[in-house]
Amino acid sequence: MNRKNFILSWGRKLFFSISWPVSVLLGLIYLRGYVAPKSALEFLYLITTLIGHFGLLNALVYFFLFYPVVSLFPSYYMARFWSLLLIIALNLAVFIDASIFSSYGIHFNKLIFELYSEEGIRDGMTLKLIAGAFVIAGIMLWLRGEKIWRYMQTRFSNPISNWYIVVMVLLVGAGQFIYHSHQTEGVRKFSHLFPLIHDLPLKQKSAEKKNQKSLLYPSSYTCSGTNNQNVIMIVFKEWEHSQLSKELMPHTYHIANHGMRYSSHHSAASGFEEGLFTLMYSIPANYRKTAEANKTSPAFISELQKRNYQIVSTEANYPVSVGPKERDAAALSRWKAWTINQSQTKEARPFFGFIKLEQHALEADSVVQEIINDLKEQNLLQEARIIITGAYGGKISGSKNIHPEELKVPFVMITPERTHGEIKHFTSHYDVLPSVMEKMWNCKNTHALASFGKPLEEELKKDWFLLSSEDNLGILDFKSKFLTTIASKNEILDLPMAGASGKPRHELILEALKEINKLYKLK
Repeated sequence: MNRKNFILSWGRKLFFSISWPVSVLLGLIYLRGYVAPKSALEFLYLITTLIGHFGLLNALVYFFLFYPVVSLFPSYYMARFWSLLLIIALNLAVFIDASIFSSYGIHFNKLIFELYSEEGIRDGMTLKLIAGAFVIAGIMLWLRGEKIWRYMQTRFSNPISNWYIVVMVLLVGAGQFIYHSHQTEGVRKFSHLFPLIHDLPLKQKSAEKKNQKSLLYPSSYTCSGTNNQNVIMIVFKEWEHSQLSKELMPHTYHIANHGMRYSSHHSAASGFEEGLFTLMYSIPANYRKTAEANKTSPAFISELQKRNYQIVSTEANYPVSVGPKERDAAALSRWKAWTINQSQTKEARPFFGFIKLEQHALEADSVVQEIINDLKEQNLLQEARIIITGAYGGKISGSKNIHPEELKVPFVMITPERTHGEIKHFTSHYDVLPSVMEKMWNCKNTHALASFGKPLEEELKKDWFLLSSEDNLGILDFKSKFLTTIASKNEILDLPMAGASGKPRHELILEALKEINKLYKLK
């Protein structure tokens, strides 16, 4: 055997007898936090694609990086150095990507790299530790490689056969067959681990479907309660916390005194539609497009339909020329007509009434009173639960000197028991409807399964809060008193709030990314 063939044979043994198994073992890190496959089919898909995926990755590095260099420079020294360098780089990349994905649900990309570089690499001690790890790993692999090299020179002078290509093709083909013929929920979720394979043309899908993400949002819940109370939700388009007062909004203020007032309640978005989404779905607004694409209903609405509720909405399509005042008047008129009809028919089904008010809260104060009075006149108020809040506070992206008070929105809940009082600890739109589902219907794990929030009666355990829009991510840091925003172009903006001291905690960005992507992966 000539020098070139021997070196290439040695390289194949190193890549496909050592590096391939190491890559597969490192790939198991991707599964950290994932539940085990639920069926033999899912298990078979996972095993075949896991092994085939990393075999393909090693083959690409071997044929496109190792083979050309060795063919041009067929020296033992070059082959040993180049193969060890490639194998270290390849498996280090697998390790970093697997670690990030297992924690944050996303693969190694430009944003993660920039954030990791800013917070980690620029730190002198971190840089020294990483450099030291590279040196130690290089020495150990070099020594091990020398032993393997000498051993193979004496024992394996014959060229290695191409069995690895056959195995790789069979494994990838089996995984692709399972994926295309049996797209169970588990198979689709595990497929997110293998972008190298599932971004290939083998998928045969349109660009729109190819780019569509899956929203892991449950469609059913375990709810044992039978008390189907009527629910009325009144949502202002924009409502600042300070506006709920006897002087500015006397009617709503009077109603609020008959229920529970949450004096530290926060919206979680920076606009009307996005704030409404966070309230109804209890998840960040960055999921809005995905929810629409997947035609996913809010958990609360799904349970209403399951319990045969009447769902009454006063929304309608208007031309642009129709102003907020006229829209609210039309909504109130439709609501009155429905309540009159409801009282006359005496239908036994419970109802959910949703009234969205587009005027400024100060101008719509009297509309709230009319809605409540109308319920009272038609004898529909006695067993009703009433929720009054705003979609957003209106100043999340306004002033450069933001105070946490400006991120608040009023929130009032009036229960059939008519308990009243004030809750002063931190609450948010994420908390509302899952808590209502637990209280009314005794639903289990609603906050864990379909919410980014917590029960309304519990205090926030973290010292920061997650805000979002479809394009931006925001972190309201109560400790350092900074509002940190990450825009779609990876721009980081730190806005100091009143009493800000020290530096913004950029280490929270990775924690926020981990949390905000949790519905894009199997929990």
